[in-house]
Amino acid sequence: MATRAEELREQLAQLQEQLTERDSSDGGMGGFLVGLILGLAIGAALALFFSPQSGEQTREQVREASIELKDRASQAAGQAREQAQGTIGQVKERAQSLTDSAKDQEQSISTRLGNRAEEVKEDVTPQQAQA
Repeated sequence: MATRAEELREQLAQLQEQLTERDSSDGGMGGFLVGLILGLAIGAALALFFSPQSGEQTREQVREASIELKDRASQAAGQAREQAQGTIGQVKERAQSLTDSAKDQEQSISTRLGNRAEEVKEDVTPQQAQA
């Protein structure tokens, strides 16, 4: 097992040397991309090689973790929904209260304007009779 790891390390070192020796005529972007892809491939190979458990065990852990994350997301969504409904209820109550208050004020102003109009009418009528 140690020999395979040593071989992979040697190959990685060789690839790094090749990449550093490349001509940077393309601005280095091609070399960077090749290095990135090779690094990812070598990293994935090393991860699989040194994995302490079988692929089936790893898949089972990933499956369980995804189920747990799904459950947590569902719970968080439910809590958010409940909070949103509570907030919406409070906003509706406040809006209704403000609407009722505005209607009361409108009625009060309307009544005062009507009373004032009657007073002005009564004041104007005697003056017209005298003229």
